[in-house]
Amino acid sequence: MVCPLRLGWCLLICPLWLVHGLLICTLRLVHLWTIYLLWRSPHSQIISTPVLIIALLYTLGQSNIYDNNDKYIAGSPHPDFTYGINSSLTFKDFEFSFFLYGSQGNDVYNVTETANYDMGMGLNLRREVFNSHWSSTNTAEQNLMAKYPRPAANHNIKHSDRFVEDGSYLRLKNIMLGYNLPVKKWNVKNWLSAIKVYVSAQNLFTITGYSGMDPEVNSWGGDTNAGLDYLTYPNVKTITFGVKVQF
Repeated sequence: MVCPLRLGWCLLICPLWLVHGLLICTLRLVHLWTIYLLWRSPHSQIISTPVLIIALLYTLGQSNIYDNNDKYIAGSPHPDFTYGINSSLTFKDFEFSFFLYGSQGNDVYNVTETANYDMGMGLNLRREVFNSHWSSTNTAEQNLMAKYPRPAANHNIKHSDRFVEDGSYLRLKNIMLGYNLPVKKWNVKNWLSAIKVYVSAQNLFTITGYSGMDPEVNSWGGDTNAGLDYLTYPNVKTITFGVKVQF
């Protein structure tokens, strides 16, 4: 099972671990530094000493134990709205049609991305893992901007809100351009009424900020598993050339 699930108000509810580790340590250091700057500030009289002491004790007293109290509900697979545009145009013997479809406001839990942190099973990983990981040979700036940690057999990755992504998208589902040959001018008998030559494309392009293969996913089907992307095969992009003959 990917993560604990329960259904409520027709929404996918997935308790996730809060992002912690280095981020939490960094935030605490920033917090302490801010308190120090406030204390040294010439305007520190505006902030009473007890307030600074309480803030300092709160920062130092934060627990490093992460349990169910650190979980919260993140994201929803259900869009705020979906929309589409369908149009058909004709000009003399030419025909043109297209269908645009979009989804706005839904979230996708990128389970596939978690596999990029599991480097101990000899699995194929994305090229991005090789090009953007922490290394002792990198510069400090490169390691700071690295997306993935140092390659290791076990990173003990927990399910986290860092894998929840905006799944909004706009997709060109279908587009077609056709030409009707002037068969009536060919002086043929009644056995041939029309010939249309056409080219069409399905899923020609998708505009999205989702980092996975395809934002239009539902790995296990059903409403309770909506929005989970785990090695989901993307919608296929196809281009078709054809001839339609009517007798």
